[in-house]
Amino acid sequence: MAFLLIAAIGYSAWLTSIVFCAANGRWPLLVAAASFFPVGIVRGVGLWLGGW
Repeated sequence: MAFLLIAAIGYSAWLTSIVFCAANGRWPLLVAAASFFPVGIVRGVGLWLGGW
């Protein structure tokens, strides 16, 4: 159950990053977040916490 929760949070953070970058026209970061999954997760969590 914990694994599913962590996976769901990671996927949600990654998806947040993808949507935010696409909506704001940040294409280089969109390519990086889509290509390298950890980059998208860190970026998504950063968006949630107001760091970016």
